[in-house]
Amino acid sequence: MNFVLGIDGGGTSCRAALATADGVVLGRAKSGAANIRTDLTGARTNIVEAARQA
Repeated sequence: MNFVLGIDGGGTSCRAALATADGVVLGRAKSGAANIRTDLTGARTNIVEAARQA
């Protein structure tokens, strides 16, 4: 089975959604800010956290 992980990283929050290849959403998650220009380390942490939770 193939999966798609979508990530929307922004200055106030990061959102992730995990779906099957045919569009069935399996999970969603939200974490902290993901602005790589102001805090690369924090952004990376929050992106990974949202992806894992999704």
